[in-house]
Amino acid sequence: MFYDLALKTSHLNFFFSNLTKMMDGERTSCIIFYSVCVCVCVCARVMSEHTHSTALHQRAKVGDVEGVAALVEGGCSLDLQDKVGNTALHEVSYHGFSQCVKLLVKAGADVHIRNKVGNTPLHLACQNDHSKTARLLLMEGSSPDTKNNIGDTCLHVAARYNNLHLVKILLNFPCSVNDKNLAGDTALHVAATLNHKKTVQLLLKFGADGKIKNKASTFQAVKR
Repeated sequence: MFYDLALKTSHLNFFFSNLTKMMDGERTSCIIFYSVCVCVCVCARVMSEHTHSTALHQRAKVGDVEGVAALVEGGCSLDLQDKVGNTALHEVSYHGFSQCVKLLVKAGADVHIRNKVGNTPLHLACQNDHSKTARLLLMEGSSPDTKNNIGDTCLHVAARYNNLHLVKILLNFPCSVNDKNLAGDTALHVAATLNHKKTVQLLLKFGADGKIKNKASTFQAVKR
C-alpha cells in the first residue's frame, strides 16, 4: 500500500508536505523523516504512468530542497529521464531553483545530459533568465556551445528570449558568438529578426559577424 501511494504524484506531494512539517528540530522527528524518505527512495526509480517521472522529479519541480536532499542521501538515481527526457536537474534549472541545482550538481548530477529536444539544463536556465543557475552550471563544466536538436546553442536561446543579462554572462564566459544553428542563423540573426536591439548591440560589441548569411536569406544579419 505504501509503495502504491508513493508512486502517485498527488499522494507523494501530500506525503512530503506533511513530513516536512514534522521537522521541528526534535531528534525523533528528524529520524522518522529521514527513515521514511529512504523508504520512498526504493520506489523512486519506478516511473509514474503518464509522465515517467520519479519521486526526485516531483520534488525538483517544486524546489523542495529538503525533499530533494533526502532522496539524494537515500541513494536515488540522479539522471533518470522522464517522458520528455528531462532529469531532475533539468527541472530545477528550468525553474531557477539554484539551491536544488547546487545540491544535485554536488551529488554528481550530469550537467551535460540532453532531453528529447536536445536541451541541456543550461539551455533551460538561459531560456528563463535564471542567471544564478546558469553561473552554477557553467562553473560545473556545462558547455554554453552545446547544440540542441535545431542547432541552437545557449547563446541562441538567450538571444531569442531577449535575456540580455544571460547573453552577457555567456559572452564573458566565454562562448562562441558566431555559431550557426541548422537554419544557418547565428545568435545575431535571431536577435535582429526579433528586433532585440540591445541584444544586437551587445553581440556586435563582442565580435558577432554581421556579414554571415543564413540559409533562408541573402541579407546580412545587421540589415534585418
